[in-house]
Amino acid sequence: MDKELAYQIIYFSVFSSLLPGLLIPFRRKDFRQEQQWLALLVGLSVLVEFAAYWIATQLKQANTPLLHLFTPLEFGLLLQAFVAQKVVSRRTGWLLLATVIIVAIISAFTWDDVAQAKSNTIARSLESTLLISLALRYFVLELGVIQQQTELESYPLATQPMFWLNVAVLLYFPAGLFIFLFNKWFLETSTQSYTILA
Repeated sequence: MDKELAYQIIYFSVFSSLLPGLLIPFRRKDFRQEQQWLALLVGLSVLVEFAAYWIATQLKQANTPLLHLFTPLEFGLLLQAFVAQKVVSRRTGWLLLATVIIVAIISAFTWDDVAQAKSNTIARSLESTLLISLALRYFVLELGVIQQQTELESYPLATQPMFWLNVAVLLYFPAGLFIFLFNKWFLETSTQSYTILA
């Protein structure tokens, strides 16, 4: 793949993450609790995306330490939305968050050595697996609510922000899980293709 095309894809990724961040200030006062957590996640994502871009292009350094820090933060913010919707209890949420943080720390200093600029395949795979499980649990719980209705009425599932969050989780994180599980193969095949996919 042409290096110029690779950079164009990276630029598109960085600047497309800015669009949701620009929309947040206009609607923030109308946000519910879980939407506030997601707004914080979007802001953090934009910040990390631009920092990673700057580190890679200006400092010519690996930006994987940011990914090692971002993984537990991202999981924690998404988990807050699931706890707010009672998909999991607060206690279970704390247990899941502690597990991801512990695995991320161990992973950063052992398996996926951050000093050697290795990607955090273990922590990202665990995060993806847990979020996919929580999204599926959300849909099972919503299906139970719909089945309990005695009258024929429309259930406005598509108007709920948590519905769209879970759709996004089920679109994004299985692909991320695939990429991070087969990360070694991608690196051996082509470093440039891995850069684009990650």
